Amino acid sequence: MVTVPRGEINQAQLQECRDDADAGTISGEIVVCRETGNNGESPLTGDRDATQKRYAQETMLKGAPRAPEAFGIPDNGKGIGFGKPPPVAITVDFDALPTAPAGSDADRMARGLPPLGEERELTEEEERARREAAGIKTRTPPRPKKKGG
Repeated sequence: MVTVPRGEINQAQLQECRDDADAGTISGEIVVCRETGNNGESPLTGDRDATQKRYAQETMLKGAPRAPEAFGIPDNGKGIGFGKPPPVAITVDFDALPTAPAGSDADRMARGLPPLGEERELTEEEERARREAAGIKTRTPPRPKKKGG
């Protein structure tokens, strides 16, 4: 037989339940008595939403991986220093530079022409030698043959 008290339980009913539990040990009967916590509040009482919210708060992040320790550096209240700022960049005012004299290499290069003394194109061997001297290891594709020459 299962007896469930309705409403609030007073001290007399609780003592009676304890006495029945003691008597149950002799007769082999199982008697379960539950005491409520502070002022009749229990974590299992309340509405369904409040219980689900409490359960979610207690179990959130359970088994979730934790953030790693910051490279084993102890937290002493200071930030991690990463050096100092780079030096100030050098600024050049190109408008303040004098104009290149007419016919000079600078003038020719500004107009998209090769410098003086370098009117001809390099041969494949010369180009390959310059690349190797500069440490560039590439295979130069063959150039197309020029028309008329």
